[in-house]
Amino acid sequence: VSQSRYAACKPFSGDNNSPLWEAWKEAGLPPIGKELPVFMTSLIRFDPPLSALARLPSTWVEDGLHLIHQEIAICRPEVLFICGSDPLKALFGKSAKLADFRGRVANLTLDLRPTTDSKPDIHTMSVIATELPVSICRDTDKYPSMLQATRLLAKHFGFGTQGFCFRE
Repeated sequence: VSQSRYAACKPFSGDNNSPLWEAWKEAGLPPIGKELPVFMTSLIRFDPPLSALARLPSTWVEDGLHLIHQEIAICRPEVLFICGSDPLKALFGKSAKLADFRGRVANLTLDLRPTTDSKPDIHTMSVIATELPVSICRDTDKYPSMLQATRLLAKHFGFGTQGFCFRE
């Protein structure tokens, strides 16, 4: 993910992310510009060195955890749509595997208080996880998994092939 895409507030743009948007459209979800209480993350907030492209070191994942907590505290999403195993491990523990989250909606409750002295700030959200879009570019056999995840998201919000309908 390039710095220019983050500067333009478009972290899931570019050719490597086309499988995500194809699955998004196929699932019947509205364009990303619509007001949906969904936050998408891949946890990566920087361009990793070439040697780290295959797998981020666990210390980098741990270092990025506070960023995802801050983003969730700001956005307060109803649904967290996770792309890749790194944010999944950061939020659910090192033993979390994408395979265990496929085809289901999990719940996650976080205490988002800024300091331990602050009063508790509990936020619960649904979590849907799928592969990184770039991994589907490398292995198109993974596309059905991403489509399944976007269909779960569409079902959660009442979207589908019947056209768009927003929940009240």
